[in-house]
Amino acid sequence: MLVILQGSLRHFPPEQLLSFLAQHRHSGTLDVEMKGRRARLFFRDGFVVWGESPEGNDVVAIVASLFDQEAAFTFLDGVELPANAAEKPHPIDAILEEAQRRIVIAQTLPDEARFHVVDAPAGQEISLKPEQFKLLFRIGSGRTFGELMAEGGATREELAAAIRTLEASGLLLRIDSGAQRPAAAPPEAAPQPAPAPEPAATEKTGPAKKRAGALTSAGTDAAVHPLVGNAYTIGREPGNDIVVPDASVSSRHARISRTPDGFAIEDLGSRNGTFVNGEPVKQAVALADNDMVRLGKIVFTFNLAAELKAGETTATNLGHS
Repeated sequence: MLVILQGSLRHFPPEQLLSFLAQHRHSGTLDVEMKGRRARLFFRDGFVVWGESPEGNDVVAIVASLFDQEAAFTFLDGVELPANAAEKPHPIDAILEEAQRRIVIAQTLPDEARFHVVDAPAGQEISLKPEQFKLLFRIGSGRTFGELMAEGGATREELAAAIRTLEASGLLLRIDSGAQRPAAAPPEAAPQPAPAPEPAATEKTGPAKKRAGALTSAGTDAAVHPLVGNAYTIGREPGNDIVVPDASVSSRHARISRTPDGFAIEDLGSRNGTFVNGEPVKQAVALADNDMVRLGKIVFTFNLAAELKAGETTATNLGHS
């Protein structure tokens, strides 16, 4: 393939370069080297038909990543798509518009941004994909946005968009770096002879903060079952909330219920028993983070997300930037 055009994105900004290739209906391959990473966009008659980068094939994410790089580019006259490529024409104007939107979203989340995981809003049923629930627990462990970025797996724009989706669902609250917290209250309350009744009174007058949980199955599939409701039955038959199609699991094997302190599991008269950390469940047993739960021969790990602590505030409303 012949080199048609090459240069630096610092002198030929991405928006101008891509618009130029589209306007003149060029066909070829745009190869970009940026800080040890390589991305490619494939053009046919001025349309982007495929993209490649270490993070995947999202052409919008690839274009968005070009705006924050001092990168060198080369445009070649040939188009040799990978064998697995599903060619689809994307107009440059639409790609640039969506890329700019994602950049704006990402810029509203600085590296120091932190979040707290809360339960779903009352009366709203939320369905999460496994990758969303895993992100929810990574955030719940106290990681900042920058720390999540450092772990890799997604671009800044992709991570910000995923967090915004969880925030709009009511499962996340952002704790702004400048948020004021009543930190002086705990030291005053500590020397008081009876500090315990005050939290009890607060719980009666205000809604309790709930925590989300999850059961993650062992094995290569590692299926994640979110626990954001009040009760879940587990068993072999389809009528259960969590279906485990294994002969060692009874038709209605166990139930996990939300309690004021978290979650508890009880056996429903199963044939092969329910165990928590190797101990048989004879009556309802409270579950702690990282407990091993076994139903028959099937093993799960129970996890508990962080909750919004009393007294903490946020300047960001749910669903709003």
